Amino acid sequence: MPAYKSHGKTYVQPDAPDELTEGVPVRALDQTGDVRRANGTFEQGSKWNQAKGGKASKGQPKLATALTAPKLDPKHRKAATNLRTALRAEIAATVGAGVCGIAGSLLIKFCAQKTAAAEQAYEAGDYETHRKLSESARMDLVYARELEAKAAQSRPKPRVDVLAKWLTPEQKANIAAHEAKRLEEKKVTP
Repeated sequence: MPAYKSHGKTYVQPDAPDELTEGVPVRALDQTGDVRRANGTFEQGSKWNQAKGGKASKGQPKLATALTAPKLDPKHRKAATNLRTALRAEIAATVGAGVCGIAGSLLIKFCAQKTAAAEQAYEAGDYETHRKLSESARMDLVYARELEAKAAQSRPKPRVDVLAKWLTPEQKANIAAHEAKRLEEKKVTP
């Protein structure tokens, strides 16, 4: 991140939006297996995520996900929780290749808490605190986006058959047999 001086202080300036890392958008998911309603809730009788039990939150440290801001009133804490959830989903879908890591989640948590605290300060008439918290929240969001974009680019790419939806079972079997034969020939060759 570039730095600049102003009034005798050094400030870190994030890259301009058009200079940010591209990231990897999540590919369109096959909607046939989707068990969620349009509003994001699970359909009646669905066991898609619920069947995972405690494994659904495995690898998500409480510090990176739980919003425990004692000075926020319940209204703003709920707003921060909703903002955090929406931002994580958006960053995962737009630049994170479907994943929002722990470090990115932590930065998004800070952003959501600061945004809620800024709104609470604004409603109380403390405009200077509002300005400072809003700017800090913006920086956290930019850092989280950049971090997840770079992490998505560094992950190994899975092999994806883009024609799989349109192939008949017979065509899929032929392709699998051809691939197995190719791999077998590769092993035999000294």
